[in-house]
Amino acid sequence: MTHFSKTLTDKIELKERFEFKAFPANSKKWFIHHVHGWFDSIRKDLSPKGVYKLQIVDRRNNWYKKFVVDALVRVRIIKDVEEKLSDHHK
Repeated sequence: MTHFSKTLTDKIELKERFEFKAFPANSKKWFIHHVHGWFDSIRKDLSPKGVYKLQIVDRRNNWYKKFVVDALVRVRIIKDVEEKLSDHHK
């Protein structure tokens, strides 16, 4: 009698993303917007596997933070900005 055995394996790659906005009571205008996680890369030639991004916009404290690293080579910083929100995009 002959026995055959076959094992199949599969790999699942999780790419998480978290985003939230905080609103004061009785208002439709948010005061904090927080984004953190994996995103497709705009420059596929530089970061083909995407990027990990942390972005915080804090209107209450006039603060902006954006930190982006390559998803494959995590030590390669693409963007690191921390400034007053009022100075952002001037």
